Amino acid sequence: MFRNAVVCTDLSSSSDGIVRCAEQLGVLGVRDAVLVHVIELDRPASVPGPHDDALFERQTEELERAGIAVHVDTAVGYAPYEIERVAVEYGAGLIVAGNHGKGLFEGIMSGSVSSDLIRIAERPLLLTAPSSENDSEQVGTSCATMLAHVLFPSDPSDTSQHARRLMLALAEKKPRAVTLLRVFAKRGTSGADHTVDDTHGQFTSFAEQLRDAGVGEVHLRILVGDPERVVSQAAASGEFSLVVMGPRCDEGSDSTLDSVTDITLQKTVVPVFLAPPRWQP
Repeated sequence: MFRNAVVCTDLSSSSDGIVRCAEQLGVLGVRDAVLVHVIELDRPASVPGPHDDALFERQTEELERAGIAVHVDTAVGYAPYEIERVAVEYGAGLIVAGNHGKGLFEGIMSGSVSSDLIRIAERPLLLTAPSSENDSEQVGTSCATMLAHVLFPSDPSDTSQHARRLMLALAEKKPRAVTLLRVFAKRGTSGADHTVDDTHGQFTSFAEQLRDAGVGEVHLRILVGDPERVVSQAAASGEFSLVVMGPRCDEGSDSTLDSVTDITLQKTVVPVFLAPPRWQP
């Protein structure tokens, strides 16, 4: 499922972190990758300069040294659509991009642009831990250990069902531990206990599926509080090595991410694996 990947680079020094992460994708089964850079003509900074060919070549060599066969593709157009087009052309099962705490690409993939990629993507998106030009090695390390302890925040929505499919696929790679997290917003309703009981039963069943698929330990965590705060704090705590989520993103050019995903991407210190709404495993 994850054998082929599209790895996005903006040819900046901070994009080295994305390549460092991609070097570690063997843990997910990746053997072939397309290193893609998108040129947007209305954004002069995206046009390669005289030194960018050398940077592209260096990033390609780094991936090849990690045992990943690399193709290079330079596309022209709106980044989200071009990235998805390249993914379709190469039959990629995964898109890897950077997360700078503001969007998928610093200065490029932010706001509605990042929402557009999540909205149109038909394959999972792995966003690296937030990086800068000074910590690309740490980004690679975080990807190398991403299967140590996975956090799976869940809710009853359809997008959570997509995330469950992604979590089950990831379970086949045998993570050491997974924590299933459900956060109930505070409400003064008498049916809260019944809802918690239902969730515990669903979690118990899903936990058994994960164990059967190869996960070493599965922990259940059901809390009452503000979902945005609880999930984002967990992603920023350092307790977990990867967050798996099913984002919601409405149709439309001005669409935005749901608030839990949005704040988690801003606060996380670890990679985030997203199951976009259009993905059909």
